Amino acid sequence: MVKPDNFNGTELVIAGSKVHNFLVAFERRAEDGTLLNFSATNFSQGPAASILQDTEGNTWNIFGEAVSGARTGQKLKPLVSFMGYWFSWGAFYPGAEIFQ
Repeated sequence: MVKPDNFNGTELVIAGSKVHNFLVAFERRAEDGTLLNFSATNFSQGPAASILQDTEGNTWNIFGEAVSGARTGQKLKPLVSFMGYWFSWGAFYPGAEIFQ
């Protein structure tokens, strides 16, 4: 699953897989300021090899590093995030609502 999004004016890409049990989020702007559009790769060699491909033909791994293409070695800026269980989240934020 790959989903582009925008939060408080920041263009994001969120990628995840139930099969491989991960969810990551990065800013969609490359180091040079280019706004990239992404799609999912087929994970044929597992998510550590590549999880995203951009419209320029670069592939990116789970750490937001370009592993092939003209941008090899560049990194996407990760978003500060964490995963938590509902029972702990609900205890700290009673009355919180979840939206899909």
